[in-house]
Amino acid sequence: MNGRGVFLVFTILIAGSFAQFDRFRDFKNNVELRGRLPRGRGHASPCGQTRQVPVNLNSVSQEVMVAGRDLCVDLSRISPPGSKKVEAFDMNGGVNVIVTLEHTPIYTIAHIHSRNISRNAFDKKVMFQFMGEKGLLLSEAELHITVIWLSLDVDVDRDGVVDFDSPFKKSWKYGPDGHGAIVFANMDKDSLDPAKRFRDSDDDFVSNSNDILDLSEILVQTDGPSKIPEDYRLTLFMDDDSTPYARVFDGTGVKKLLNPVDKVAFIDYPGSFGVHEYLIEALSYPHRYFNGFLRLNLGLEKNGHLIFQDTVQFKVAPFLMTSNLLPPDIVFTSEGNGNALFIDQLEDFVVNQIGISVRSCPRNICKDDRWIQDQLEFGYAEVPHRTPMSVVLDSPRVNGLSTYADKAILGPDVGFVDYQYSGATELDYFGNLEVTPAVYANGTLYALGRIYYGNGNYPGWEGRQVSDALVGFLHAQVIQAPVELFSDWLFVGHVDEFMTIVPAPKSTLGFKVLFASPRLFYNILNDLLTTGFGDTLLFEDKPMSFYRGDAMLSVSEILDNDELYETNVKCMEYLDYNKAVILKDFGLQEDDIIEVPALYDTVMGRDNVLRVSGYFPSKQ
Repeated sequence: MNGRGVFLVFTILIAGSFAQFDRFRDFKNNVELRGRLPRGRGHASPCGQTRQVPVNLNSVSQEVMVAGRDLCVDLSRISPPGSKKVEAFDMNGGVNVIVTLEHTPIYTIAHIHSRNISRNAFDKKVMFQFMGEKGLLLSEAELHITVIWLSLDVDVDRDGVVDFDSPFKKSWKYGPDGHGAIVFANMDKDSLDPAKRFRDSDDDFVSNSNDILDLSEILVQTDGPSKIPEDYRLTLFMDDDSTPYARVFDGTGVKKLLNPVDKVAFIDYPGSFGVHEYLIEALSYPHRYFNGFLRLNLGLEKNGHLIFQDTVQFKVAPFLMTSNLLPPDIVFTSEGNGNALFIDQLEDFVVNQIGISVRSCPRNICKDDRWIQDQLEFGYAEVPHRTPMSVVLDSPRVNGLSTYADKAILGPDVGFVDYQYSGATELDYFGNLEVTPAVYANGTLYALGRIYYGNGNYPGWEGRQVSDALVGFLHAQVIQAPVELFSDWLFVGHVDEFMTIVPAPKSTLGFKVLFASPRLFYNILNDLLTTGFGDTLLFEDKPMSFYRGDAMLSVSEILDNDELYETNVKCMEYLDYNKAVILKDFGLQEDDIIEVPALYDTVMGRDNVLRVSGYFPSKQ
């Protein structure tokens, strides 16, 4: 026996132990008796999901493997005629590679495992020897391996520092004890160039150092020899579902690697203890076609074929609405015909009594469009250890204020998002979009409140509906779990026409819900009638809204108006329906709701459907 044969006797490792080797030696069917298995086995590999690599008899094969990711060799495919058994071992003495044989009556495969990083190319060597009768060596094959470490890493535990190869880097869990990387939708404008009218998400470059702070860090970390063979290369690529919604830059923000058009980037192998830094920005908030998850992949290719993939996942920080009970920073108003005195008085009070600023949209921009509440919804997005980004959600109203947000509010750390769609109705305007303070309902704490909006969802009702685009956007943010109420019975159709939330510091929840009640209105009028005030005039010298004549009526005239009464009975039915919803889905008790007397009157809607409007006469 030659010198190498003597070496084999003392270094063979099968399944990591000599006991298993002895058991294997007694097994007679570890290879097919004629030397190789029939070719009719089909396309399925006995290696399963493990990467299968080829070896050839009487030659040396070379492969690069990633530490901890096993290789598999189908020895049945190459066993020479007359083979009775096969032996496999680490030629370096069992300290670098663990070789395990798996054998059945129809195949024998070798599993090759190593976490021992190579310092030189192909420094791990595995030998396969095929034996015939009486232990005669028939043939052998060598596999030389370069073991490298590859890891794609992100800030999984949300502490502001990238985590090394976290097992949770491609999963997500909500909450303070959760995990998963987060990225901003880069919807603000950090550029100080006044000529730039676009958001950072609308261009394909990083504006400045402030813009970099809106991007999240990614690291590619490697270990191994200084180089890998030329037929191997590293790639970065997004999942197909993520590609339209993200860009990836190098660590300086100068070089663009990935975007909705450029879907694959080839990157250099950094070598021993090497690190490459990259930056990612999201281009959109979650919406009905995008769940907000971005998956980025690091790939190792051999001759253009992917042989290894590591994946990380980001969640786009959602758009979060702010409750009207939070302390204000700025009050926004809109100048219109006849409201100059109101704005002057409001500004005097806000500036001098509260100490915050007022910003008014000038008439030449807003064009007498005073309904700024219907146009804009203010919120924010937040990534741990970064400055929160204020965000303005713009409604699909096509009026004077429709360009105000992107022209006058968009700026550093102030983002802008809009959803323009055809067929929008008044239900898509933001007097119909509100959010509660923190509530506990149905076993769940909604620490940031619950969004609520009105729709045409009453049983048997056919009418307007909030657009699928807006509903999909709100639900896709997840955190504030929207609640749908019924508001299409109203002429404008907004939830703020029949309910609002006010502070109540001494109450259990810290707030109360003011809720419209025609029932209470009629109870008050009946009390007035029975105490001798039936002839008392209400709304004296005031006109009705929508140019419907004088509003003045006596207590008796209102109570004697059967048509008006039946209208309000129906309104009370709708209001009771909504009240039951908020009691359940906001976790309220009856005493958390304060009913406010209200009266409604019929008016023809813009879609020629008879609806109601609040009977609120004024001097207009």
